[in-house]
Amino acid sequence: MIEKLKQRWHLHTTWDVIAVLIVFSLAGSTSLYVKKPIFDLFDISKETMPTLNYVLSYIIVFMPAYQMLFLFWGFVFRQWKFVWYFEKKIFKRMLYLEIAAVSTYIVVYYVS
Repeated sequence: MIEKLKQRWHLHTTWDVIAVLIVFSLAGSTSLYVKKPIFDLFDISKETMPTLNYVLSYIIVFMPAYQMLFLFWGFVFRQWKFVWYFEKKIFKRMLYLEIAAVSTYIVVYYVS
C-alpha cells in the first residue's frame, strides 16, 4: 500500500508517505478543533439556526480552515511541495465543479 501511494503521489521515501498521511490527519483534526471557537464567536449552533443554514455555515468555516491548516502542517512536516501541488489540484477541481454547476443551472433555467 505504501508503494502504491509513493507512486500515485510521486513521493520518494516511506517517510514522505507517512508524513503526508500525518499532515492529512492533523489538518482534519485541528480544523475541527478550530471550528468550535469560531462557531461560538459568531453564535452559530444547531439550536439557533435552521439546519440548512447551519450546514452552509459549517462548510463556509470548515473548508478554508482545513485548507489553511493543510498548508501549515505540510510546511511543518516539510511536505510543502506535495501539499502545494495537491491544493492547486483541489482548487482547479472546485472551480471546474462550480463552473459546471453554474452552466447547468443556466441551461436548465433557459431551456425550461
